[in-house]
Amino acid sequence: MKFKKPPKDKIVSIDFETIVGTHNPEIMALYWDGGKAVYDLLKDDITDEFFAWLDTCKGINAHNIEFELKCLKTWGYDIHRLEGRIDDSMVMIAVNDSEQPKGLKEACAMVGIKLVS
Repeated sequence: MKFKKPPKDKIVSIDFETIVGTHNPEIMALYWDGGKAVYDLLKDDITDEFFAWLDTCKGINAHNIEFELKCLKTWGYDIHRLEGRIDDSMVMIAVNDSEQPKGLKEACAMVGIKLVS
């Protein structure tokens, strides 16, 4: 499969669907450009070409990045290659919630991310 070049100014949102209770990905969706789905891939579509494509993305966002990283690792991707380019929207929402704001440390704990000072 040939992957479209990710836009240089856009952060790519990633979402995996897995076999229940595992980090074994079955389906993956990639979004950018205002929420429009760009790819909806089955696990057989994921190859080294996808990993090379992922390396060119400006940034990666997920609603629970810890889960998505575990899925990528299960596929054999070296998740350290994304260091400094990942965001977690669940943490961002918790910190910016005007009704019940949480501190960054508490928000990170919600998704199992250790806050590094």
